[in-house]
Amino acid sequence: MLTKVKGTSDIYGDDSKLYLYIFDTFRSVLEDAGFSLIRTPVFEKTELFQRAVGEDTDIIHKETYDFIDKGGRSLSLRPEGTASICRFYIENKMVNDSLKPSKFYYFETMYRYERPGAGRQREFTQAGCEVINANGPLADAELIKVLLSFLEKLGYKNLSISLNSLGDEESRSNYRDDLVSYFRNYTNDLCSDCLRRLDTNPLRILDCKIDNEKEFFKNSPKISNYLSESSLNFKSELLAYLDEMKVIYDLDNNLVRGLDYYDEVVFEVKSEGITICGGGRYNRLIKEIGGENVPAVGFALGVE
Repeated sequence: MLTKVKGTSDIYGDDSKLYLYIFDTFRSVLEDAGFSLIRTPVFEKTELFQRAVGEDTDIIHKETYDFIDKGGRSLSLRPEGTASICRFYIENKMVNDSLKPSKFYYFETMYRYERPGAGRQREFTQAGCEVINANGPLADAELIKVLLSFLEKLGYKNLSISLNSLGDEESRSNYRDDLVSYFRNYTNDLCSDCLRRLDTNPLRILDCKIDNEKEFFKNSPKISNYLSESSLNFKSELLAYLDEMKVIYDLDNNLVRGLDYYDEVVFEVKSEGITICGGGRYNRLIKEIGGENVPAVGFALGVE
């Protein structure tokens, strides 16, 4: 008997009704906030995700579905939504259309080859949004407020939000050097993934679920001590906006998120201790994949 592929699921009956309810709620909240729906191709050139997400991230290193098509092109099923939307923004020269931010939302299928488990599939639906050409922390605060509004409409209560600043390029460069020097003293204690990250992507060590309870890990240098004046001001202004909006948050020095394109403030939303959503600012990404120097911020959550 033929069965569905491991890591995929059939959505039918009450599950399909719930799926549509989540989409309708998301669409209502985002369109009320001025966002427009976008759909992008299921597959893109592999290079797009390598350059955007980062070749040394776990997603690209272990999880993307890559294939060579009949024309000899290297293509990948999309593992996340931001890179494709930024490609669309560049390709359609939208930076020249208006001085106002471009606001997109999506509700699409993504693909990652990871171990299936509770709430995790290899084919899954992700809802998210991006605000491109958004300079200044007010955009971040408003985006977080929209996200919380959506989750509250779904019935979530007692939501908690964690934030951290990864700083600008100057901040991260100084921090990265000291972080590598520190962890070089503990190479015998690091897991195999962290040993690889030490040379390729040291900030990702902070996201390790194996080493993070070890004492030497807890005593590692903190990014908050390396922030430039510009990044400190950005963080301070964002927190002031959140206070004004009465958004409850805590600061987490080890929060880095799993994608290379983030900078400045990143955040995660948790319900009963489980992370259900994350996002942050990515001011470098559009330029790094061939566009102009355009700031942006966004979030994404797994629908399953």
